Amino acid sequence: MYLDNFSEEEISKMQDWLKCNKAPPTKVFDMLNKTFCTRSLYLKSNPPFDEIISNWPRIFDIDGAIQNDFALAHAIGSDNLCLEWSTIAVRIMEYAKSMKKDLRSLGVSEAAASGKHEMGSGQTHPKKTDPKKNGPITTIT
Repeated sequence: MYLDNFSEEEISKMQDWLKCNKAPPTKVFDMLNKTFCTRSLYLKSNPPFDEIISNWPRIFDIDGAIQNDFALAHAIGSDNLCLEWSTIAVRIMEYAKSMKKDLRSLGVSEAAASGKHEMGSGQTHPKKTDPKKNGPITTIT
């Protein structure tokens, strides 16, 4: 299995540093790389999502952090994460809904979660209400 080459105390110090710092990016990614194996084992234990955010906040608020972990875990397939993101994102959202998580607490709007923000030809937008007239807004598509 994965093993970081650091003591538990060293890993704990790196994790604490990551909780308190968002920069410089090179140091953030260095710490994320050094703690990858510990984080992977932790994530495989299926902890509650809010606990993941609390323990590893940089994974969610540093651009490229999730891709970096994916690349470390799946070196050959990491480019596919970007190429297939629209499909993968939908699956992640479906999983999150099945876990009965409140997506708004994760900063995801209801429209984004339902995919209503991406309308193709021939599709209509959901009815919106005009607060000034208390009636539906007519949308031509």
